[in-house]
Amino acid sequence: MAEKKKKPPVRRPPKKFQPRPALKLSVEKPDGIECYINSNWHDDGMATLLVLRKSAEGDFALAGFLIDVWCCGLKDAWGRLSVTRDEFETDVLSPLMERLEIQEADIELARRLVVGGIFVAQENGFKLPQRFEPWAAIIGARESVDADISDFGTGTKPRWRFIGAMADLVARLTGPIEVFLNREDVEIVTEAQDDLPELYANTADPVSAESLGAVEEAIGLSTERMLNAVRRWCFAQGIAPHARLPEAMGMMFESMMQLPDVTAEVGSDEMSAATFGNINRMLEFEDPKDTAQLREALEQVRLYADQFDNPDAFLTSLGLGKDMDDDEP
Repeated sequence: MAEKKKKPPVRRPPKKFQPRPALKLSVEKPDGIECYINSNWHDDGMATLLVLRKSAEGDFALAGFLIDVWCCGLKDAWGRLSVTRDEFETDVLSPLMERLEIQEADIELARRLVVGGIFVAQENGFKLPQRFEPWAAIIGARESVDADISDFGTGTKPRWRFIGAMADLVARLTGPIEVFLNREDVEIVTEAQDDLPELYANTADPVSAESLGAVEEAIGLSTERMLNAVRRWCFAQGIAPHARLPEAMGMMFESMMQLPDVTAEVGSDEMSAATFGNINRMLEFEDPKDTAQLREALEQVRLYADQFDNPDAFLTSLGLGKDMDDDEP
């Protein structure tokens, strides 16, 4: 079957505008969670979602999501474990409002979009963002069981519409592109990069997609090495590796990336305390059952790490030292 190339009936780049004073940020929500989204997400097929949640320490945790409701589902997830309201408004929200019209969103809509985005990505054969779980947990959207995907799809036939560069499509698919191109329920709209609407051009640049793939591959390789090392140690000790060890390792990796300056000359005790402090912040937003299981898995990581005298020795044991590029995966 020939590749389908058809422009959507309606597609306009979002209008740029200055931040509107009319958007008053919520000082306090009953559940401590605030959500913000671009107002034209349904018409443009791409939702940019920000979630701000008050933490037990009095500051806020921030999670951001990019959700393609027309085809790819959850495309990106990121976050910061500790921000002030001023930092959120100045560094995140205001720059976003310079190019998108932002409005407050109901938390149920936010959950529905994230949970549905996870489900749609898996069903349509797209890769999920690495380590998205801690950020999805901030709004209780970790699992895609019983996902409501009524907000997803074009509302016409074919149901799904991919818009973007071919390089981006190849980078995001988990299976052969030929299979995806021949699906009867998918419309493929590929255009030159300069002709893509802003919401899609920002995430469909072939160079960016290639760079993103390289970064994700490196992170995935490092995480896999860490996971294998801890599993080998568990077997050597006669301990069954915990079923949620992969998630625990991802949480550990993310907590280290959240440190203000991982290259600073700090002691191992300080680094360890900061890392596990970040982990505790992540666990604060998990379901109690998930928290208990993840703590059990994290305990195996801690026991493995305790056998080393310093962080360098720990990283070297995982194949993450200075000579890691020379090591085989």
